[in-house]
Amino acid sequence: MCKGSVLLVEDSDIQRRLIQRLLLACDRPVETVDNGEDAVRYALETDPDLILMDIDMPGMNGLDACRAISRNPHTQHIPIVMLSSYEDKAYRLRAAMRGAVDYLVKPVTREQLCNTLAPILNNED
Repeated sequence: MCKGSVLLVEDSDIQRRLIQRLLLACDRPVETVDNGEDAVRYALETDPDLILMDIDMPGMNGLDACRAISRNPHTQHIPIVMLSSYEDKAYRLRAAMRGAVDYLVKPVTREQLCNTLAPILNNED
């Protein structure tokens, strides 16, 4: 993947397309997958610069995928931002404990997304 690339992990087609458009509006190349298992595999295969991941997904949820990516020596350097409709502080804490560097609550605006991702990705350059 090219520099500044984002892997978006979202099981909802509508949300995935919407957030993908927002990422493209932030001038970020984006690839998408729709579940945690594919996120872990894709992170190993392509080494994205950042992962933006939903929490609530069938199969391996986002928290478990975050933990798997954060604990793998080949992918632990990839920053993960969790994306969820859960505003509860407990979810934020769970995400942080599993390795997430930030947490965004849906619905997210282009401005929120760009402002959250830019410092993380610019730090990677």
